[in-house]
Amino acid sequence: MPKYLVKFLPDDVELPYNNPTKSTIKIGTFNHYRNIECNVRKDREEGQRGLDLIIKRPCEKLDELIERDEIYGGYSPDVVDEQGAFTCEFHIQEHEHLYDFNSWVFCCSVIDDLKQIEKLKKYFNCSHYYFISDLDLFIQKIQQALSVDLQRQPLTGGSPRIVYPANGTVHIDGYKDIVEYTDESSKYTVLEVETLSEFINSKRNRVLNRKLWFQKHNRFQEESEFRFIFYACNRRGEDAEIYTTKDDYLILPVDLTGSISKEPSPIG
Repeated sequence: MPKYLVKFLPDDVELPYNNPTKSTIKIGTFNHYRNIECNVRKDREEGQRGLDLIIKRPCEKLDELIERDEIYGGYSPDVVDEQGAFTCEFHIQEHEHLYDFNSWVFCCSVIDDLKQIEKLKKYFNCSHYYFISDLDLFIQKIQQALSVDLQRQPLTGGSPRIVYPANGTVHIDGYKDIVEYTDESSKYTVLEVETLSEFINSKRNRVLNRKLWFQKHNRFQEESEFRFIFYACNRRGEDAEIYTTKDDYLILPVDLTGSISKEPSPIG
């Protein structure tokens, strides 16, 4: 059965197939969708899963977290022994430590029945949409546009948009896949750590799980999402070092000629 990739747009946004050589598209990021004001699209666990951290010992970072955020409560001196360890399990359920990794995300919907378009128009509260007609060319066009945009504007707010080693070579690469919807995405992974500071500074805090990039909770399943993840890296391939971006979202100029259409165009 043929599948179609459909991108829905707010009604005040120009449809790119009207002038594909001078198109602009919105590219969000994980951070953007974790914090977006729109409750329909906001997902605090976007791109990662929450962690239930069992903290063995207090530390300055834990005290700072408790001081600035009342939801974590606190602890009294009598639950810390003479060796400076908690005498009972001290848990925090934490997301923010995962936010040091941020990548660009482009979302659309994947359908196998064109009648689904009317339902999705109501869900997204918009009537504008277009079809991605050439998947590989579409990806290539965005990668090229991101590369040009980074060269044109390497800084944001006075600091580099991409966090990478000095004099590092930057390529744009990524992944694409259909999003899987599951209740499992709402669960926390339990992890025991010595201190919160040690965890934040360790490699364990920076492990990227690409599978989680394409998992969302069942409450989003009406979106029927197909997504593209774009990121900067030192080279293309599975063993590449992936760099994070400080971007929130982009309105990216891109020539989409030959990759999109007004009429239904099945992929694959």
